[in-house]
Amino acid sequence: MSFDKKTVKYVVLIVILAGLALWVALNPATFVAGLSGLLSLLNPLIIGFIMAYILNILLKKVEGLLWRLPKPAPGSRRAKIFPGFCRVFGIIISVVLLAAFLALVILLLIPAVREACGMLVAQFPGYWEHLQNLIASLSEKYGLSKISLPDLSVNYDKIVGIAQKFFTTGFTSAMGFMSSLVSIVINGLLGFVFAIYMLSGKEKLAAQSAKLVKAYASEKAADEIFYVAKKANEIFSKFIVGQVTDAAILGFLCFITMTIFRFPYSGMIGILIGFTALIPVFGAFIGTGIGAFLILMTDPIKALWFIIMVVILQQIDGNLIYPRVVGSSVGLPAIWTLFAVLVGGSAGGIMGMLFGVPLVGLIYTLIRRDAERRLERKASMFPNG
Repeated sequence: MSFDKKTVKYVVLIVILAGLALWVALNPATFVAGLSGLLSLLNPLIIGFIMAYILNILLKKVEGLLWRLPKPAPGSRRAKIFPGFCRVFGIIISVVLLAAFLALVILLLIPAVREACGMLVAQFPGYWEHLQNLIASLSEKYGLSKISLPDLSVNYDKIVGIAQKFFTTGFTSAMGFMSSLVSIVINGLLGFVFAIYMLSGKEKLAAQSAKLVKAYASEKAADEIFYVAKKANEIFSKFIVGQVTDAAILGFLCFITMTIFRFPYSGMIGILIGFTALIPVFGAFIGTGIGAFLILMTDPIKALWFIIMVVILQQIDGNLIYPRVVGSSVGLPAIWTLFAVLVGGSAGGIMGMLFGVPLVGLIYTLIRRDAERRLERKASMFPNG
């Protein structure tokens, strides 16, 4: 019995994959540790790819505007450098716009949070005393045993003891925190450098990737890979653009409503609501909690009205604005959207929440396409079935 080279190749591949699967099953801890180490090494590259992808959406818009400028005469030296000028200038403008937005959010948020924390420290003893008097009056009215809240007076000896303990036993933890912080900063800077390189030569990288796929995959497999890549880019791009647009609309509506009803911190909270609304489903609730805390320090009644106001705005946004702005770009039912946010959040935190929805949307689209293909084949095989 003879076997051709193709059959032998598949048998060898199956044996290798089975051996790898058996080794992973017998050594799960080693596999997870190795995978974690590999991902930590690739962190700058992964961060750079994410940065480049997000910046590329903005870059395409900026370059579209730059290409509308009067172009140099064909064949001239300026005509040759014009595309490079558009790319470099477009990257600079995109980075500056994104950095300016993040800086604006930070500059508006930090002073307001500092002021609110200062007011909390100053007013909290009064709130605590009022709560203690309320509990005492209720206990006396209903004949309950007296309940005493802990004393909030400052114990300087205890503070000194905590400080000494921190400097003696917490030094290692502090150094570990600083090491992690430095690692995050370095990974972020390296990721930014990778992102700039990717953006500057994205057409060349795309062409090289396509050549590799065509060289090492069959024609049918290459077509499938190209389809998945095209669909992924389409879903992720539309999702990010739609999510940013919807978040901006929600933040603007919040700002206008707060200004009309004279709520404090209207500008800062409007930007905060819009920024946190980038996180699907739960983002606006995070912004609402922070905003309510800030308003609570100045007017507790207005904090309650603020929560009611944001809930109403979210209902308007979710039922009228979001379906029209984002539409069916992801093609994911509501129940799967919630599933994607929950699983993505538990696996990858805020970034998992943000990118879990389009990722599950891509998987949902591919499974639906495969199911439709199979049903069509069955229908053609059994036309009267």
